Amino acid sequence: MKNFSIYFIIAGLFALILGVTFGVLGSVVYIYPDFLKNYTPFNQMRPLHTSMVVSWIVLTAVGGVYYYLTKIEKLKLFSPKLAKIHFFIYAIIGVLILFSIFTNNLGGREYMVFSPYLILPILIGWVLFGINYFKTMIGKVKDWPVYFLDVGNWNCFYDFSPL
Repeated sequence: MKNFSIYFIIAGLFALILGVTFGVLGSVVYIYPDFLKNYTPFNQMRPLHTSMVVSWIVLTAVGGVYYYLTKIEKLKLFSPKLAKIHFFIYAIIGVLILFSIFTNNLGGREYMVFSPYLILPILIGWVLFGINYFKTMIGKVKDWPVYFLDVGNWNCFYDFSPL
């Protein structure tokens, strides 16, 4: 799993394919309510579509950041193990989200309709990502561009030098 960032991107593209599929099926179910009525009604199809499309955005963005840091910037990632754990958490949670929606174990929120208990592992994944990102970047990059967010040098946003 040397190029693990590619796994995030592949998982994101798989989520996109599922999101588009559920979106098309959802629009057909919306127009013809009896189509797939016994299998997956519209009130399940829409959350499947939105969850997969949001997952596509998140997974490919995270994979892109990991790829950019290691392949383009040529930085050694602080902890490849944390990144792998991050990926496996998201993979397991992805399956659990699908299971949650298919079994109608819904939380009632607009775009995150799955069981609210699944938010905790997602947040843990974001914490692992944040640790890896900042520990990789701090001290290794000088004169950070704004898009790197140099938390140790706020002068990149404002000039605080005396007049």
